Amino acid sequence: KAKRAGVQVIYYMPPQLWAWAPWRIRKVYKYVDHVLAALPFEADWYAERGVSVEYVGHPFFDEVAAHRLDDGFCRSMRAASRLDDRDCVVGLLPGSRNQEVRRNFPVMLKVARRLHERHPKLRFPVACYKESHRALCAQLMAKHAPDLPIDLRVGRTPEIIGASDCCLMVSGSVSLELLARGTPAVVIYRGTMLFYLLVHLFVTCEYNTLPNLIAGRGIMPEVSFVSQVRHHVRRMTDILDGWISDPETQTAARRVLLRLRGRVAQTGGVERAADAIERRLGIASATAVQSRAA
Repeated sequence: KAKRAGVQVIYYMPPQLWAWAPWRIRKVYKYVDHVLAALPFEADWYAERGVSVEYVGHPFFDEVAAHRLDDGFCRSMRAASRLDDRDCVVGLLPGSRNQEVRRNFPVMLKVARRLHERHPKLRFPVACYKESHRALCAQLMAKHAPDLPIDLRVGRTPEIIGASDCCLMVSGSVSLELLARGTPAVVIYRGTMLFYLLVHLFVTCEYNTLPNLIAGRGIMPEVSFVSQVRHHVRRMTDILDGWISDPETQTAARRVLLRLRGRVAQTGGVERAADAIERRLGIASATAVQSRAA
């Protein structure tokens, strides 16, 4: 409607066409005058297809920078765990949707059990998205792993990521916070057969996790599957165990994330988006006018 009315259409954070059904770019050609991309590879993707685009940055990094971690909570988590005279915490991030938690958290518990058998002093804080997820996780724990040292927390995702040596996470946007805090992670996604059929038909990207897409390589190991749970549990366990057992391996994985963070995790994305809109519309911001007047 805006386009038909002659209003310039500027789209900040457009749909992820580069990952899912890229032919939908026809609608961008038809209805959008300018795209403001939140991620650098996204800007490149649109530019290669002849779309007017500029990279301004992701607002999530502003949120991370603005959130001051509760140092007392982080210290209490780390003090509860000692592995060979070292703190060692493996954070579990089971997702933000009920179906994700139901499908993936039991598999995460299998990985946690194997790790705990190898390292009995490990602790596993769980970042629950809301209270109903905490209740669901508690039910699944009672059924699958009542004896594991697991701590269910709501509203503590940044602290759990910041205090963990490494994480096991369900694929999602929380990967950007792991990138921003430089915490190595294994990415799990157990889907249905229908989901994998749709992915096979419509998804064109090699990776699903945003840091991997940004880097163009698998800096966060991804484990997606429908069946063969035992095989994938063993694989995830071995990767995490490698980080836990060898501090140099963990440090190397963290260093890769920090280098990528230095390239893409700049704050100020929303301000740059606002400035870009003002430039496109020829509007002088009140701040700029006041500055010139002064």
